Amino acid sequence: MNFEEYIVAFAHVYGKLEGDLILKTKPDVLTPLQYRLLLIFSPTTKKTPGEISDCLNLTLPNTSRELRHLKALGLIKKEVDATDKRCVWISTTDAGNALLDLAKGEMAKIFSKAFSHVSPEELEKVLHAFSYLTKVLDITLK
Repeated sequence: MNFEEYIVAFAHVYGKLEGDLILKTKPDVLTPLQYRLLLIFSPTTKKTPGEISDCLNLTLPNTSRELRHLKALGLIKKEVDATDKRCVWISTTDAGNALLDLAKGEMAKIFSKAFSHVSPEELEKVLHAFSYLTKVLDITLK
């Protein structure tokens, strides 16, 4: 397999893994899209609606609609930028952070089960590969 074929295979596996994790860990009160949107946040992250749209490859009107739903559920909050009143920052509420913590816990259980048959030495290699891949992609995609 050449490099391009590995990249295509990786993208396919990543897409399937993301979809499976969302279906297995998504709370019933959220749609898969709303859940994906919420998952891009960490407790200290603030994003603009435009950044969220870009991250999820959505139109701004679709993003705004989903943000309204999440706000109505009390999972996110909006705040106007102090220096630029046109700019709105979105962040998670305590309830949103609690939901994200539950999701991370469920995902950790799924991965623990998936890697339970792997030896400690092999698991160390996998973790090193994940760490390296994250580092390379973080630099490349900025």
